[in-house]
Amino acid sequence: MNKRLSAFLEQQAKFWTVRRIGILLTVLYIANLVPLLLIARYNFAGADDYSIGETCHAAWIATRSIPAVLMEAAKMAVHDYVHWMGYYSAIFMMAVHPGVFGESVYAATPWIMLGALSLGTAYFLRKLLAATLGMRGDSVRCITALLLLISTQCLIGRNEALYWYCGAVNYTFFYGMGLFYLGLLLSIFKDLKDGRRPYGKSAAASLLGVFTAGGNYMTALTAAILVVLAGALILIREKAKAYTPLLVPMGLFLAGFFASCLAPGNAVREEGLAGMGAVKSILVSLYYVYDFCVSDWTTWPVLLGLAVMVPFFWKLAGETAFRFPLPGVFAAFAYCLAAANITPPLYAGGNIAAGRLQALIFLQYLLLLTLTLLYITGWARRCAEDRGLMREADDTHLSAGAVGILVTLKLFILFGSVLSIAADPHFYTASSAVTDLADGSAAAYGNALQERTKLLLDGTKTELVFEPLPAEPELLFFADITGDPESWENRAVARYYGKKSVVLRGQGQEK
Repeated sequence: MNKRLSAFLEQQAKFWTVRRIGILLTVLYIANLVPLLLIARYNFAGADDYSIGETCHAAWIATRSIPAVLMEAAKMAVHDYVHWMGYYSAIFMMAVHPGVFGESVYAATPWIMLGALSLGTAYFLRKLLAATLGMRGDSVRCITALLLLISTQCLIGRNEALYWYCGAVNYTFFYGMGLFYLGLLLSIFKDLKDGRRPYGKSAAASLLGVFTAGGNYMTALTAAILVVLAGALILIREKAKAYTPLLVPMGLFLAGFFASCLAPGNAVREEGLAGMGAVKSILVSLYYVYDFCVSDWTTWPVLLGLAVMVPFFWKLAGETAFRFPLPGVFAAFAYCLAAANITPPLYAGGNIAAGRLQALIFLQYLLLLTLTLLYITGWARRCAEDRGLMREADDTHLSAGAVGILVTLKLFILFGSVLSIAADPHFYTASSAVTDLADGSAAAYGNALQERTKLLLDGTKTELVFEPLPAEPELLFFADITGDPESWENRAVARYYGKKSVVLRGQGQEK
């Protein structure tokens, strides 16, 4: 029996090259995105989409001119920079949400967010692991697909992170842009080391850096820490003039970050918030990494998914000359970087209760956890090599033992997933989408909002009373109007569509 199993694993190891595994995992990731994108056809704007997008929507209705819409978005960004908050890029993006151009266009929201997350993660990992450290692209592709699969399917705060535009664009989208920016910096660094002149990349990184700095402070602060540390190392160890194409986009990013932090509007907004002091925010954020990230969000699918990565980590470590020194220091730095991501909302508002905040914390934590595990595995491999315990590496295949580990973990994941979905159909993001599509709740929700839209677009009616929504799909529903016509949600919808009032039929109102 053992000989047969050994022969089977050897056969599988010969067939499943790293390249083929990477293609399979990429296809699996894309397949899991299909239900997330299919359900998007029933997605509609809500809450701040109406209040922030009001002037852009009015400009589009009046002119059908994209430049006119972009001008209104720029005016909104300037106004809020002075009177509300310093997210100069994020406010611009929020104001010009897809629904401005038509209610059906709002369905593009998860496409935009998943695209930014997927492409940003893939680009960053490729530039870090393949371009900078010299690891093989096929192995990096496996890690990328696995990380994205875990990130999207186990995502915390899915609705606000993917389907509610105003929340998702400031956090998920700018997180993806931040990864693109850091990847560009790595690419410029590699070009300079190789004697190339990356002026085009430097210009692109400068623009993207200024843009990213005007988004959420969680992503911006994390990037600022990395930029300052990298800049300091360059100035200490290298000739600054030779690294001008790298230092310029780094400096412009920091200038944009400080401009955002020092916005007059931040002081106005802070008057209505009960934030923590700087020291307490730092201490609580260190605790929250353990309390939320490690204790609550490192679930069995996350742990098994990371375990699946380990054979690839081992292989990746053999493809680079990097020594992976001081793994404890790297792990401590990664922990502190995860905490730094939590500090801004604690300092400003005193909590991280919003789903969009938790989603961003989870995404960055999972990326840092992946890199930390890779680093520790690389260090362990170097120790094994130094003691003469390693055989000659195979560049294209995993060992039979590694394949056996992957098959075992796959069976555990499959078995656990079946049990978990049976108990909770919304356990994974994809299973949640399939559930709401299959039972008709997504269609009922979308059709009800489509009927509301027809009435809202009817210019002959100015005072509207709507029935409550027949369903509230987990991925799609964020907020609705209320029974109070003077609530901010109702007034925002009324202004957006040019109505006197809109109200949700409630107790005490007759049909």
